[in-house]
Amino acid sequence: IIQDSTNFRLDQFAALQTIKMPMRNQSGDFEVLVDDEETHCLVYATHPTIAGKTIVKTTLLGEGQQVMWEKKLKLPYPADQIDIRDKQIDRSGNLFILARHYQKGRLSRRKGMPNYHYVLLQYAPKSTTATVYTLKADDQLITDLQFRLLKQRKVVAVGLLSNAKRMETDGTCYFQ
Repeated sequence: IIQDSTNFRLDQFAALQTIKMPMRNQSGDFEVLVDDEETHCLVYATHPTIAGKTIVKTTLLGEGQQVMWEKKLKLPYPADQIDIRDKQIDRSGNLFILARHYQKGRLSRRKGMPNYHYVLLQYAPKSTTATVYTLKADDQLITDLQFRLLKQRKVVAVGLLSNAKRMETDGTCYFQ
C-alpha cells in the first residue's frame, strides 16, 4: 500500500481506489490507519447522529488496494460519554480504539472525584460489535494512557497514575 516516496512528483499520483462514504453533515473525523507491515490500510470516518451515538464507517483495504470489508460500527457508549484518544490496526485487520469512558458527561471530575476510566475497544474483521477491555489500576486514577500493537499480536499500554483525589503524578502503570 505504501509506495517508495523517493523522487516522486505530484503529477505521478493517481487514484488507486475510491470509496463512497456519504455523510449527512460535515462534522466528524476522518483518518487513515496503516498496519506495521504496511499491508492493510483502514479508512476511518466518524460522525455523530441525532440519537447521540457515534457511527464509525470503516473500509479495510488489503494487497493491491482491494476492499477486504466495509462496515458501520456503533461505539458502545453515547457520544457525550466517550473521548477517543487513539486508533490502530494490526496485520490481521483488527481495529483497536483507546478511549476515555465518562460516567456522566464529559467532565474529568465530578464533585472532586474522577468521572472516567479508560477502555480499549477491539473490533474483529468479521464483527461490528466491540470487545471492551476496561483498563483500571486498583484505587488510582490513570490520568494519561497510550498503547501500541506489537508484532507478536500483543497489546501494550503504559500510563500515568495519580491518587484519585489529587491530579499529581504518583507513578506509572503497564498493561499487557
